[in-house]
Order: sequence, then C-alpha cells, then structure tokens
Amino acid sequence: MRRAHRHAGTLGALVCAAVFAGGCAAWQWQKAGADPAALDEDLQQCQQQASARAYSFALSSAPEVIVTPSGTAGVVRAPHAVPPIDPVLANDLLSSCMRAKGYRLAPVR
Repeated sequence: MRRAHRHAGTLGALVCAAVFAGGCAAWQWQKAGADPAALDEDLQQCQQQASARAYSFALSSAPEVIVTPSGTAGVVRAPHAVPPIDPVLANDLLSSCMRAKGYRLAPVR
C-alpha cells in the first residue's frame, strides 16, 4: 500500500509539471496558405458547429416522461432545465472540425 501511494505522488508531480510546462506555451491553428481572414471564418464556423452539436448531445439527456397504463404521467429522470454543454466535448468537436478543414494546432513562434 505504501508503494502505491509513493507512485501516485510521483505520478501526480509529473502530471502537474507537464501541465504547468505545457500551459505556458501558446497554441494556434495553422494551415499552409490560409490567411488570417480564412482562419477566422473557419474557426467561427467550427465553433458554431461544435456548440450546436455539443448542445444537441446535452439535450439527449433531457427529461424522459412516461405514461403509465392508468394514464398518469411520470418523469423518469429530470436533469437541469437548460442542460449544460460539456466543454471537453465542445473542444473535441471544434478540434475535429478544424482538422477536417486541414488545420493543425502548433505552438506560437
């Protein structure tokens, strides 16, 4: 048990170091031949598409209403009134869209 805690602490320290080191670098979308206006337009389109898809996914967990044989209705589950968008999913969808358009993330030089 003691060894597992020691390894967990070491792993945690390595993860923290990687996050801090990587967090200092700025990243941007790049594509050969794309001017800043094209990048802005593509990024805006991908952001809108990613938000819409992430929101659609959040709506899929909307309340489910059932009607019993006697005719009464009941809610099986009821999440938030306005479902939150998962920021990780939205970011993944944005990245996928930009990569499909030929962009890649690269550190700012």
